[in-house]
Amino acid sequence: MWESTALNRAADKMVMKGGLKKMKKLFRKATAILANTALIGATVGMAAAASYPEPFESNTAIVVGANAAPSDNIAAASIASNLDSNAVTGAVTYSGTGDTYKFEKISTKFHVGDNITEVVSSSLDDDHLPTLLAEGTFTDDDNDDFDFTQKISIDSGLQLVMFDDNDYSRNDPTLGFRLTSNKAILNYTLEMTTEPVISDLPTADLVIMDRTYYILAATETRFTLLDSAVDTIITEGESITINAAGKSYTIDIEFVNADSVKLNINGEITRSIQAQQTYKLSDGSYLGIREVLYNAKDTGISKVEFSIGRGKLILDNSKDVELNEKSVDGLTSTISNGTDSVEGATFTDLNIQWKTDDRTFITEDMVAVMPGFEIVSLAYTGIDYVVEE
Repeated sequence: MWESTALNRAADKMVMKGGLKKMKKLFRKATAILANTALIGATVGMAAAASYPEPFESNTAIVVGANAAPSDNIAAASIASNLDSNAVTGAVTYSGTGDTYKFEKISTKFHVGDNITEVVSSSLDDDHLPTLLAEGTFTDDDNDDFDFTQKISIDSGLQLVMFDDNDYSRNDPTLGFRLTSNKAILNYTLEMTTEPVISDLPTADLVIMDRTYYILAATETRFTLLDSAVDTIITEGESITINAAGKSYTIDIEFVNADSVKLNINGEITRSIQAQQTYKLSDGSYLGIREVLYNAKDTGISKVEFSIGRGKLILDNSKDVELNEKSVDGLTSTISNGTDSVEGATFTDLNIQWKTDDRTFITEDMVAVMPGFEIVSLAYTGIDYVVEE
């Protein structure tokens, strides 16, 4: 239960951590303990001071004093009615893009001392997070289609506890999740229902957690991907202008032969780049050469197919994920293969494991955000205390 003065503190219930805006619930269900996995994009809606912070649930109560004036009772009833009419039901959904999932079942609440998997033991898939973990179809370079699924498995060791840790807050007991260094948090898996041949992966687009990546190069143990890449073909002797990675680029072919190409991009001349190699532009974007279509005849005209993306992602088997040529501490990728009797190795699944790089806390004031991708976060919104009469 809450006094009506809680409404005046609505604007104070919002905090921002790690680039993500987390809204604490102003009105909570009695005795409900929440541990939300908020799978969201980089932006979340923020309520103005004059409006209620969202999301919140129904079953709220407004308490007035025993000697309150009749007008106070009328106002309390009006506030309660308005809250219930604006409340959400079921899983909490934040404004902006993305999904959320609350670790709670009707018959199984989240109690102090519980591990997450004691409440929800199964992996999360598109039934729980329909956008982030949507099933889909991958189309390879030969224009063949292959179905895939996505899931997230939370580690069983994430336990809601009362702790007192000077690294978090000196002499201040806190409820939440305290994770030691190198502690597993979750595993993300992309699994191919039907398996494409690895040699047919380059130049195709691969969806990972609702983001589309262009596959620049692929082997049995290593994928090189470009984020938000724009694919273009340029002909020798022409000048083109494209919009990519949120910027405008004017491009000419400076030099081309059977093995490599030099491009002039906004006056910046690249080194010689071979097919399926990348070059980092001075603005931080990445140029990837898909294919050099060289014509050796005197009267022939060569072409180059290339992509410009805002980020370069390398997934190397059993190694740290590499983003923009830097290792992402705490993320490890694993690529699994099958075998086609005619065409060789196939791609069966991709696994990305998230472990803590340092001591990590998930509390009402701290959110754990998946490094590198920064699209998955775990948030704890607090415990409900029953107020004595």
